[in-house]
Amino acid sequence: MRIDHVIFNINEKYQKDTEIINQIKDTGLLYAPEKGKKTKGFKVSNLFIGKEYLEFVNILQEDDSGWRKEWVDLYNDNYKGCTCIMLDIPKLKEIKKKLEELKIDSIEEEKVSFKIFGLFTITQPWTNLYLPFFENENIQIGFQQYDKPNYLEKMSKRMVPNSTENGITGISSIVLQGNWTTKDFKLLSFVFYDYIEDDRNRLVIKLNERQKLIFEKADRLNVEIYVTNNRSIAKTVRVENSQIIAADRVEKEEF
Repeated sequence: MRIDHVIFNINEKYQKDTEIINQIKDTGLLYAPEKGKKTKGFKVSNLFIGKEYLEFVNILQEDDSGWRKEWVDLYNDNYKGCTCIMLDIPKLKEIKKKLEELKIDSIEEEKVSFKIFGLFTITQPWTNLYLPFFENENIQIGFQQYDKPNYLEKMSKRMVPNSTENGITGISSIVLQGNWTTKDFKLLSFVFYDYIEDDRNRLVIKLNERQKLIFEKADRLNVEIYVTNNRSIAKTVRVENSQIIAADRVEKEEF
């Protein structure tokens, strides 16, 4: 299991304002907001970091935009920021079985499809499944299984411009500071088998040999996305309620 991509609701300025775009590029992240999917209902800009990416979404019409309804509803309620962390997983049905054991309603596998200007429909070659939103925060965890095992390798060739050109090679950890509840932590500890809950009110989830999700209890939602940076200078840029930090977060725990 690994981080595949992180999805954001964004203000259009992150796709149009030259000053803000240059602030992102100044970290060494190669950002080309003019590229990416666009329909009459939404515009997506991708920021590729190795095999992972950040997906910035600007909703262009409130009704029937073609984007996922739950995230559009948040957008229409003026929520901007990180909405979902998508994890790549080889066996989606194992997660579904766990959620069925918890008797969680409305947990269904979904194919991602959208219309290009109402002319034809594109269906993506993967299937998704989502945990419920957390009790107090407008964010969720999603799981994704590619239809073909070699699809990621093929897709990687189209993930350009890619920040690996500047020595920034992938997402190492995501720290989610928020008003997490006992129920939230109970759900996470049931779904993820490789975790620790420490005496600092944190739940640390190990995904693979190099990636972690770290949930820290705080008064308000703030997301820190750490990316591996082979350069000597670490830089930070803020996008809505999240910080992208071009440096590994060093954890004291041997986990």
